[in-house]
Amino acid sequence: MKKFLCLFSVAISFTSWTQITITETDFPSGGDTALVSISNETNLDLVTTGNNAVWDFSTISIDNQKIDTFFDISDAEAFYQFVFNNQFTNPDYASDYFLPWSAGVDFSQASQLGLEIENPVDFTKIGSAALEQVGFGMKINGIAVPAASDTIDIRYELPMTYSDSWISNSYTNLDLNPQFNGIYRRYVQRNSIVDGWGQITTPFKTYDVIRVKSLVSSQDSVYIDLGFGGMWLELPTPDRIEYDWIANNEKVSVFKVITQDIAGNETITSVEFKDKKRDFASLIDSENKIGVYPNPAENLVTINTSIVADEIRLIDLSGKTIQTINPLSNQTVLNVSDITSGIYLIRVFSDNEVETIKLEVL
Repeated sequence: MKKFLCLFSVAISFTSWTQITITETDFPSGGDTALVSISNETNLDLVTTGNNAVWDFSTISIDNQKIDTFFDISDAEAFYQFVFNNQFTNPDYASDYFLPWSAGVDFSQASQLGLEIENPVDFTKIGSAALEQVGFGMKINGIAVPAASDTIDIRYELPMTYSDSWISNSYTNLDLNPQFNGIYRRYVQRNSIVDGWGQITTPFKTYDVIRVKSLVSSQDSVYIDLGFGGMWLELPTPDRIEYDWIANNEKVSVFKVITQDIAGNETITSVEFKDKKRDFASLIDSENKIGVYPNPAENLVTINTSIVADEIRLIDLSGKTIQTINPLSNQTVLNVSDITSGIYLIRVFSDNEVETIKLEVL
């Protein structure tokens, strides 16, 4: 009997430590959201990795929380959709979602020359072979301008498992005419390796994961022609290392750390992880226009908007309005417990604009 119990214990231990493979189904779709906790800790073990590794971040501090929204490509501005939502003429760039650009580029130098660059966004395409950032867009002096990459940034090669590696070099040129006589150029080199697998424990839960380590070098510049000869103006963009712990069926990295070289030392500049709502942590505004959590939902749904909306409607796919709310704050709660399971649209009206996000009710 003791021998049986010992073997049973070994079997349980073996099944709880699984070397996983990540595929396209493990990443988000347009309209998905994720609640993420943010930590300001800068002393984490990033050295431990390899076969059957154990990462214990269960006691990490939580400073704030946010809701990441993966905006459906159908909600992008018309100029963006012409390039990134066209399976017939641009299939290589047909994106699944877009996100606010978080590359950390300093645009202030360009603004000194009368070039206002605002609201940059990245466009992402997910396929069986790769998750790719296929281009970006930004508002140039108030007009949305898309830029498809000449060579595409491969964020993850798929399927992805331990010891896989890849190098990606991407170039993107954005013609600033007619708003400005110049060119915006972005070059990104990504050198990635799946350098570990095992289990990670966060304050939320324990996952079987792989870890992806990516060295990302970016160079952004603007070519400016003022009529008497052009010049390139470099926009400072720090190199960084991204550490991503990725699990099956979680849609986003369950733990993510970004570091930079500061004074010769690798210094942690960002720590985020998938989490649940914590009452003690404030939910901060992000660059996203709409945040919906949880999604899918069974009972209560929280809607976060960057400003107080004029009206929020829950609409079924036939176009029928199920609920209408006039919010009093940036955060609104919908009760969907009595609604038939299925796909719905949350439509937010504010400042003569309409934003839409999909909601799945379980």
